[in-house]
Amino acid sequence: MKDLQKKREERSSKRGQIRRKRNFILLGGIIGLIVIVYGVIQVYNSPLFNIRTIDVTGNSMVSDTDIIATSGVSVGDNLLRAPVREAVEQLELNPWVKDVNLKKLLPQRLLIEVTERVPMVLVSTGTKNSILDSEGFVITEKSTTSDATLLNVTPDSGVPQELQFFPDLPIVEAFGQEDQVVGDIAQSRLIKDAVLVLDSLDGGVKSRVEMMVVGGEEELRFYLSSGIEVYYGSSKELPKKNGSLVRILADYASRGEAPIYVDVRTPDNPVARDLPTD
Repeated sequence: MKDLQKKREERSSKRGQIRRKRNFILLGGIIGLIVIVYGVIQVYNSPLFNIRTIDVTGNSMVSDTDIIATSGVSVGDNLLRAPVREAVEQLELNPWVKDVNLKKLLPQRLLIEVTERVPMVLVSTGTKNSILDSEGFVITEKSTTSDATLLNVTPDSGVPQELQFFPDLPIVEAFGQEDQVVGDIAQSRLIKDAVLVLDSLDGGVKSRVEMMVVGGEEELRFYLSSGIEVYYGSSKELPKKNGSLVRILADYASRGEAPIYVDVRTPDNPVARDLPTD
């Protein structure tokens, strides 16, 4: 009987030791976790990670100063706490900014990588002149004035000052079409078609386009730098129309000649008219 009682006491004592050991380990784990959290908080708030340098790359139309100010991040801010998502959202409100990426380069540098929109055409509706990219996105615009001229870029000419950086943009004459809204895709179908057609042209042809005219029975026609007029029609059957146009121009060029106009509105039966001969 005494042996049985002794064994019970020993088992109880062992269980007590196990519980104490378990509680000690648990307590140690909690203390360790508290120390770790405290250390992380201290590091997170440490001046070791205060931003000393903000670099901006990929921009030309928007200044470094404007980009940094718009981002809402400043030198001296904690790099770890820099609000990247909010900064990107604010920067992408600028019509010139197509994409932006912020990189935290520890310990004290922030890199802002900007991809700007590339102007493709200058659209004139008669009341406003707008610069659009290849997606038909309206980057900038300005109301025209009575003495406005698309070839005279001055503060009062009614032409966006940014055009001085892109003097060779082809002009889309879209008189009567609705004005475009900065920061949005062009609403006019004809203007969107003009941008789509221009973007689809063979490089050798695209670089020679000086003016495009939308509206009327032809819907779309354009003029090359050599004076050739191209009747293009709608934006349907682009590959066929572009192929016919390239073949006709190449054929004339091989003979050292040039047509007055090329009509590819019916791409399976294109028409070209020669210059009159004396």
